[in-house]
Amino acid sequence: MLIPRLLASGFIAAILFTASSNGFAKDTGLIFVSTEKNNNVVVVDPETNKIVKHLKTSRHPRDMHFNDDHTKLYVACGDDNAIDIIDIARLEVVGRLVTGPSPEAFAIDDKRRRIYVSNREESSLSVIEMDRNVIVQEVPTGAEPEGVLISEGGRFVYVSSGFGDFIHLIDADSGSVVQNLVLGTQPHRFALTSASKACRPTSREWWSRTRRASV
Repeated sequence: MLIPRLLASGFIAAILFTASSNGFAKDTGLIFVSTEKNNNVVVVDPETNKIVKHLKTSRHPRDMHFNDDHTKLYVACGDDNAIDIIDIARLEVVGRLVTGPSPEAFAIDDKRRRIYVSNREESSLSVIEMDRNVIVQEVPTGAEPEGVLISEGGRFVYVSSGFGDFIHLIDADSGSVVQNLVLGTQPHRFALTSASKACRPTSREWWSRTRRASV
């Protein structure tokens, strides 16, 4: 089968699913695979287990994320310092955002129209205004920043420092590092679970609890 062969060959960098309501991609559940060495995104139909299209991107495509309504797929391309924008209905690259050097991972705040990008080679977090395609802020981080996560509500941004062995808590409005938390060796990616509103802590409360639990 196609997917196991891709996995076995190290071909897959990331897999994402979409059920966009627009055009060609409506209710197809297509799989999008970034391939770093081939400089493209492969579109796979899981119903037939066949490749639908090879989408040429900027060099070294890595992390990928959809916008809120799954009409666009954003792809970080490390060797060209860019995030390519793919139109899901057309299955074409329709735009490009400028990033810092060697974008590794990113998170999208669609409501604020911002993208937060970790720049591996420069040890920084770029804050990009999507509509103007402008970097409005550079936040220094520990060496080799990896994962990026936006808190619920968009007030805080979490960035892992793979070489520094800790994660940053960054205030999204000011761009200042509020706190650092030392973790195990080489932290990489984040995953966020949603709690009920009745028991959901604020980001500061969560951070405080995490620190106490780690002592």
